[in-house]
Amino acid sequence: MRFLQIVTFYPKYLQDFYARFPDALHASYDEQIDRLVADGFGGGHLVAPYMPTVGYESRLIIGNCLPAQARWARENGMQPPTSVAEMQALVARQIEQFHPDVLYVLDPVGYDGRFLRTLRHKPHLTVGWRAATIPSGVDWSDFDLMLSSDEGCRQRALALGARAVAPFRPGFPSALAHAVADVPKRWDIVFCGQVSGEHGRRLRHLTTVGRACRAGGDRVLPGFFLGLSDVPGVPPEVAAYDRGSVWGLPMYQAVRSGRIGLNFHIDMATTRAQNMRVLETTGCGTFLLTEDSPQLAEQFVVGREVETYRDDAEMLEKLQHYLSHPDECAAIARRGQERCLADHAMERRAIELDGIVRRHLTVAKHQTIRPSDTDRLAADALARFREGCLPESRALAGKALLVQPNRSDMLHLSGLLARREGRLTDASTLIVRALAAAPNAPDRWSFLANLGAVLSDAGKIEEAVAAYTRAEELSAMAVLPYTRGQLLQRIGRLTEAGEAYWRTLSIEPTHSGARAALESLPSEARAEPSEEMVLTRAFPGVTFGKGVQCIGIANTRIGAGSCVADDSWLNVCLRGAEVRLSIGRNVLIGRRAVLAPGTFLEIGDFTVLAPNVYLASGEHQYKGNHLRPLYSTGIVDHGSLIVEENCWFGINSVACGGIEIGRGSVIGANAVLRDNVPPFSVVVGAPARIVRMFNPMSEVWEHVHTPEDLKRIEADRHRKPLPSRKDYAAMLHASNAGGLDPIVAGREQHLF
Repeated sequence: MRFLQIVTFYPKYLQDFYARFPDALHASYDEQIDRLVADGFGGGHLVAPYMPTVGYESRLIIGNCLPAQARWARENGMQPPTSVAEMQALVARQIEQFHPDVLYVLDPVGYDGRFLRTLRHKPHLTVGWRAATIPSGVDWSDFDLMLSSDEGCRQRALALGARAVAPFRPGFPSALAHAVADVPKRWDIVFCGQVSGEHGRRLRHLTTVGRACRAGGDRVLPGFFLGLSDVPGVPPEVAAYDRGSVWGLPMYQAVRSGRIGLNFHIDMATTRAQNMRVLETTGCGTFLLTEDSPQLAEQFVVGREVETYRDDAEMLEKLQHYLSHPDECAAIARRGQERCLADHAMERRAIELDGIVRRHLTVAKHQTIRPSDTDRLAADALARFREGCLPESRALAGKALLVQPNRSDMLHLSGLLARREGRLTDASTLIVRALAAAPNAPDRWSFLANLGAVLSDAGKIEEAVAAYTRAEELSAMAVLPYTRGQLLQRIGRLTEAGEAYWRTLSIEPTHSGARAALESLPSEARAEPSEEMVLTRAFPGVTFGKGVQCIGIANTRIGAGSCVADDSWLNVCLRGAEVRLSIGRNVLIGRRAVLAPGTFLEIGDFTVLAPNVYLASGEHQYKGNHLRPLYSTGIVDHGSLIVEENCWFGINSVACGGIEIGRGSVIGANAVLRDNVPPFSVVVGAPARIVRMFNPMSEVWEHVHTPEDLKRIEADRHRKPLPSRKDYAAMLHASNAGGLDPIVAGREQHLF
């Protein structure tokens, strides 16, 4: 789902920022936005940078930032704006290009309903935020939802036409706490903010503090960061301690430099526990002394994490007390910062806003989209993507995700769209979410391959190599090791690159790109690996005996800690791009074993195969072919043969066909299996029959002599269920049994 936030910054701040960082004027649009966000101005409101952590594609527009907006216009083949009207028109173009599902307007006065009605793209949900004076004539009838930390503003929003309101507070960017951590304490009392006609109460409190400091002979040193040079009628008790205006990161440094940070709300506020200064002060690790308010207790513990006052006399009394008790003051400041970073960080606000958005989307506009519609939407989104119709594809994928937020194919598609648009951070976040949403998806390998491509685009080559390596574990596509080889060659890991190209050729012998790439490597890096090296490098952490043959390495997966003993034959009957043979961790494949998968053969963790065991889900096609050599008649595919965890196959035992052998079972010597085996069973004979089963009620391996014995034990298992396959595997790994001793693989090794 796409999230776009529009903000306006104080013009004085923007002037200050580009004066401090003149090189930013020549930076790209994205770099300018990133640097403005990092500087921290209005950081408690800038939720867009954090929305990708909850699954959104997100973007921020600073509508009145002329240098950044002009750069965006040039980068998109447009003339830079030269007037307010052109600035707004440019914002409208940005909205249309990004195509957001959710539009979040932090300046609903400058971008009210009259602006929203000019948009050709109508977001699914339009949200505003306001906690300040609302001028007359504002039209909020096109806002689906208006957020505010102030109850009075929320009631006013409904009167102005907003369809719904909800409480929502600013947060604190935790990175700023680290950025100012080393700033020394310089001022006894600090206040950073504005003084205007909307701040009469603030000016009276500051005058009281300034007058008390003067009366005390300036033994207490206040730092008021107000910038009063162009403000008329300011009392001298305040002007004397004005240290000038500070913006962005210097403002947070100024807050940190005070032992006590004062806070006063705007006059119109009905909820005096909601302005940004509450969190800016505590987040920077400075003691907060703020106006008393019942709502403050929802955020902090008064007297332990922050302190309050009810009038001027109590304010002066507490200033004197805590300046006289610095250890107590510092302890409250420390606890206040801990609470701020734990409960009010921007990451938490992103989670809260996501919940608000999804609730209102469901209630408002998208209750007509049913879960049954999402398959059609997803199919259409993929079709439009293949046709190159990216805006249409994005819109359809966004609708599907509104109903099924964790739908992996649409998260993956959204990641591909983000990559096409150069938004690599969003792309990787979305694809990682797709992987988490579908841990067993058949196309998981393609998710990993595309993640590798995004990481490569971003210059994160080591991480890209890791992603392609994981993709190779799930698919036998030649493009995967070939691409991995190219990445390894880029970073100078030439021997590994050569091995990747040889792996490519083992899958696709005519791959011209891999041949050419090998020729470009130095001779020592392009040497063909020996058979033993092929196996040990293809399956790291696995021990192989002598004479082991694997036909279909690319279709085989073997877990770490396993051993494949002398003269075993792993013969993948069907190839393609899929994994056909999957051997788990800490598995022993005994001497002269034969494993012959058709569609799929799986051997679970900790399973032990004695010598001469034969497991096959594919076999020769003999029916109707008696006049032809059997080796030329093709394969009968019986589907999947599944051996669950911790099974034991006796010597010369055989299992064929599309069957399942349950966890913890024992297959007797010379047994021949053609049917399913329940978990925790002992089978013997040809054809095999069950002779014992574990009864969880008696906790005994009981004999099975008759069908009635079998039914009785199965009934007991129903009353007291056995551990699931997943739980049983976890128990086995928790036992800390360790891996197999490599000597069991053979290799003509001896012990005395």
